[in-house]
Amino acid sequence: MSAVQERLELELSPVSDLSPTLQSERLGYFNSLLESVGSLRTGLPLAPLQPPGGPPVLSKLAPPERAAVVATWGDVHREELPPLLQQDPSLDAALSDFVIRGGRAPNPEVTDAMVQAYASRQATTLTRTGEGKATTPTPAPAPSDPNVQQFISRVKANFAKWDKNKDGFLSKDELKDALKDPSNVGQDAIALATLYKFVDQLQELSDDELGRERSGVTLRDLDRVGSAEPQLQQKLGANFQYLGSKVQGQTRLFEGEPDWQSVRQGSYGNCYFLAALVGKAKTDPGAIKRMIKDNQNGTYTVTFPGRKPVTITAPTEGERALSSSGNGLWVAVLEKAWGTVCQDESWLFSDKNPFEEGGSGGWGNRSIHSVTGKDSDTDILLLTSKSTTRNKLEKALKNGKLVVACIYAGKDRQGLPAQHMYSVLAFDRASDRVTLRNPWGHTEVVGQDGRSPRDGQDDGIFQLSLDEFCSLFSEVTYEN
Repeated sequence: MSAVQERLELELSPVSDLSPTLQSERLGYFNSLLESVGSLRTGLPLAPLQPPGGPPVLSKLAPPERAAVVATWGDVHREELPPLLQQDPSLDAALSDFVIRGGRAPNPEVTDAMVQAYASRQATTLTRTGEGKATTPTPAPAPSDPNVQQFISRVKANFAKWDKNKDGFLSKDELKDALKDPSNVGQDAIALATLYKFVDQLQELSDDELGRERSGVTLRDLDRVGSAEPQLQQKLGANFQYLGSKVQGQTRLFEGEPDWQSVRQGSYGNCYFLAALVGKAKTDPGAIKRMIKDNQNGTYTVTFPGRKPVTITAPTEGERALSSSGNGLWVAVLEKAWGTVCQDESWLFSDKNPFEEGGSGGWGNRSIHSVTGKDSDTDILLLTSKSTTRNKLEKALKNGKLVVACIYAGKDRQGLPAQHMYSVLAFDRASDRVTLRNPWGHTEVVGQDGRSPRDGQDDGIFQLSLDEFCSLFSEVTYEN
C-alpha cells in the first residue's frame, strides 16, 4: 500500500477501527487543519474536536466545517481529493458553499464542478455561535474619505466583470487583463488602476487564505478597508484622486513639441528608460516625434532606433493612469511600445503587462540603447578619476550625446532616492557643476534642513558640484 493510500485510508476509516496511537494521530491532524481553517474567510471559529470515538471524524462536522477541512486537506494532497469526493459526494455541494464563502478551490476538478454554483449563488459570510447558530458578523466601519468610498464602490460594481475565472478573487493577472480593456473608463478605470497599485496590501486585510495572502483581493477584503491602517486609507484616497487627475484631458498624442520637463515617472520601475527619454527630448525633440506613427485607427506604430517597428493599441485609461505622463500621450505610447519590445525580446518568459515588462529595471547601457539604439560607455565613479569624469561629461554633453547616472541600491543620499537612474543634462566646467534631473519630476538633493530642496524648487532638476556628484552617484553612462 502506498503512503498516499495509507493516508487516505487513515482519514476515511472509522475511529473505532484505529489503534489508540493512530486515533491520537488522526485527531491531532484534523485539529491542526481546523486551527488553520479557523483563519480562513469562512468566518467560522471552529472548536477542536473531542477525544476520538464513535463515527468517522468528518461526519461529526457540519457541512461548512467539513468542506473547510477537505479543501484545506486538498491544498496539501491535491491528487487524493477526487477519491475523497467519491467516498462522500455530498462534499461537492459543501465545497461549493465553502468556496463561495471565500475559501479557495483546492483542485482543478473541484473548480470545474463549482463554476455553475459561482454564477448562481451570492456570497454570504456567517459566523457560528457557541450553540451553533448562524449570525451576521459585525461589519467593519466604512471609510470616512469620500475618495476611498468611491474607490470601493466602483471596484465592487465591476468585481464580477474583472473576476474572469469567477473564483471570488481579483488576482494580479486578472487586473492586468482588465487594464487592457478600453471599456473601463472614467472612475471605473481609476478604481482599477488604484486597485492594481495596492492589490498586495488590500489582499492582506482579511485572513481568508491558508498561508500567504497571494490569490488576490476579495469582496471581504474590500469590506475591511475601513478598519485598515489610516496610512493605507490615506494612500488609497490620495492615489484615487491623483490618478484621476492624470487621465483627465490627455487625448492628443502631442501637445506642442515634446517637453522634457513635463515627463513624470508613473507606477512602473522604468527610470532607466525615462532618464534617457528625457535626455533625448531635451536634445532632439523632433526625434521623439519621428519615432511614433499615428495609424488613425486606435493604434500606433513605434520605431525605436536599431529595432523593428512595433504596433500597439492606444493606451487605455487604466493604463494611462499608471503609466508615465507628459505633455500629451507620447510618453505613455513610447512606454507601452518599449514594454512590448521587451516582451518580444524576452528569451524565457515575459509579463503579460507590457508596462511591467519594460519596468523591470535596467542599467545605464540599457537606458542609452533603449532610446538611441547605440552602444555606451559606463564608468564606476569610485574607480574613475575626477579629471576623467570632468572631461567625459564635457565632451559628451557638448556633442549632444545622452548621459545618465545612477545610484546603486542602499540608503537614499542627501534626499536622492537610491536604486534609481537620473538624466545628466549639463556640465559647466567653469563652476565644475553638474545638472541632473530625477525622472519623477520631483525629489532632489536637499539643503541643510535635510527636507527642503536645496535650490528651493522641487521640480526634480538640481545641481551638484563635481565632487558631490562623484561622491553621491555610483556610475555614469555615456552614449558612444
